[in-house]
This record gives sequence, C-alpha cells and structure tokens, in this order.
Amino acid sequence: MNPDSLCARLLMAKYCPDGDLMKVREGPGISYSWRSIVRGIQALKEGIIWRVGNGESIKIWEDPWIPRGTPRRPITPKGAVILSKVLKLIDPSTGSWDV
Repeated sequence: MNPDSLCARLLMAKYCPDGDLMKVREGPGISYSWRSIVRGIQALKEGIIWRVGNGESIKIWEDPWIPRGTPRRPITPKGAVILSKVLKLIDPSTGSWDV
C-alpha cells in the first residue's frame, strides 16, 4: 500500500530490480514475505482482465492481452509482421480494431 516505504523499496531492490511486479517469479532462497507477494500476484494474474485503452504499452506477441483462453496471445505465427504494439491494430479515427 505504500511503495515508498523502506520495506517496499528493499523488497523491490532485492527481488524485482526492473520494477515490473507482473513478471516476478518464485526462486530459491526468497523470503517468506516475498514468496507470499509472488503467490498473490500469480493469483491476480489468473483472474486479471486487461483494458487495452490506446494499446501503446501492450506487446502484440508477448503480452497476454486477448481475453479468455490459452495462451491469451495470438495463435497465428508472427512471421514477417513488423507490428509490435496493439496500438497499431486500432484505427485512430474510430477507435475500433483495424483487423
């Protein structure tokens, strides 16, 4: 609840130096507190719903942005496609999907 607290800053510095909590994993030798946080995040990810918004921060081929289903990423091969962000799939004049 307080990301600026000493405890939060220490845990983040030790276990999550890149600052992306959604990518944390359990590893050997982690503290009980951090293990509890990681398991809470894993439970959250199982039920999380992405809001695409403008799509500029969502990676088409890497992020699980497609609702309901496994693996929640495009199932078609990337091939020679150079698009990387969902933003490029949205028509800016209408806000609807371009594909």
